[in-house]
Amino acid sequence: MTGQGPLAPGVVQVRLNGDQDDAAAMAGVLAAVPGLEVLTGPDGPYPNRRSPGHRLYLTVRLTPAATTEPEISPMTTSAPPPNDPELAADPDYRQAAAEDWWGRVADYYADQQAEVDEEACALAAQDAELDAREMDAQHKDALAENAAREAEAEAPEPEAGP
Repeated sequence: MTGQGPLAPGVVQVRLNGDQDDAAAMAGVLAAVPGLEVLTGPDGPYPNRRSPGHRLYLTVRLTPAATTEPEISPMTTSAPPPNDPELAADPDYRQAAAEDWWGRVADYYADQQAEVDEEACALAAQDAELDAREMDAQHKDALAENAAREAEAEAPEPEAGP
């Protein structure tokens, strides 16, 4: 990745670092993301020199995101471990790995949506409380105005001079 000239606009070099299988799975996920195009890679895995795990390199280009929902096929959403050709060729393994990955992704987004929903409910409750306080204040002002009008109406009229 070093020694290359400047990258074109929208081109990013990515280093995935961690467990070899996890890095390969993440490379597959990135390849399936709408708006990203993998130009080169995965390059590696290479064992890390100073820490456990492996590293994997990708060069990706940011493209205009698709305007429609992409069709996601479990057969194309995750990469098999690169050093095991038998697993790489086994469609049942790929299917199970993809279903497992997308199940975790769905759970994550469901949790995120639940947090957003909780925040929305809390904000709605705050808004309702503020509205109630505002209505109380307006009601008190209206009562005070009515009391002032009644007091004015009950006050004796000044007598006309001789």
